[in-house]
Amino acid sequence: MTIGEALTTAREHAGLSVADVSERTRIRPYLIEAIENNQFAVCGGDVYARGHIRTLAGTLGVEAEPLLVQYDNQRPHPAPTTIKEVFTAGRGRVEPRTRNWSAVMAGVLVVAVAYGGFRLASATDHRTPQRLSSSIATTVPDQGSEAASGGNSAGQGAPGQGAQGQGSQGQGAQGQGAQPGAAPGGSSEPETASKPGKQVEVKVAATNDQAWLSVTGNNGKQLFRGTLPEGKSKKFTDSKMVTLVVGNAAAVKVTVNGKDMGSLGKRGEVVRLIYRPGDPDSSG
Repeated sequence: MTIGEALTTAREHAGLSVADVSERTRIRPYLIEAIENNQFAVCGGDVYARGHIRTLAGTLGVEAEPLLVQYDNQRPHPAPTTIKEVFTAGRGRVEPRTRNWSAVMAGVLVVAVAYGGFRLASATDHRTPQRLSSSIATTVPDQGSEAASGGNSAGQGAPGQGAQGQGSQGQGAQGQGAQPGAAPGGSSEPETASKPGKQVEVKVAATNDQAWLSVTGNNGKQLFRGTLPEGKSKKFTDSKMVTLVVGNAAAVKVTVNGKDMGSLGKRGEVVRLIYRPGDPDSSG
């Protein structure tokens, strides 16, 4: 039994969901899903992978040491050097550990993705209120002038045809008065109707290798989780948002709303992307 299978079996036996384990361990749900699928590259290095395995095993009541031994045996490089080995190898000859740079780069990537998602969400949330306020500003004065003009027309039109002529002039003045109120922002109704709600459509194809995927929709709804074999493709749609995590960026081709997004990254690189209706932005 693999490490991922052992942890998945223990979680299901305990009656816990991925979200429950994430809340108890503070490990992100997509990392737990990747570990259960034996995709340890998502963790950002051996130190983090071993730490996550130990934490998950302790939470689920599984002995951690056999799983860590199994992890070390299946890795292409030896286990991390201990502090004792560093000092016994020779005084003042501590080799630089480039593995820390991997952790730094992973942290920078997470911050960049979070900041980009925040900026995109902020830009989307602020456009609609501005249009609504513009609509209110242009339509309310028109209704007031129409009611006032209608009352003057009715009062002046009762005595006779002469009054009707004046009432007609009042209506003509009403038509001229409505135009200045509508001129600055235009009619709000055609603007709302010209931009109907759309769905975001994301197509993922494994072109030259298999790739692990985690796809969620709005409110964290799980659309797909697992390995996409080489030569296969899947299409996902949602009314508001599709979040895509790819465990092998160079192996997949992604098309968003009919547009090819090009290369997502290097072989073995983990990327996390968010797409909404209207993406990709026409401005590039």
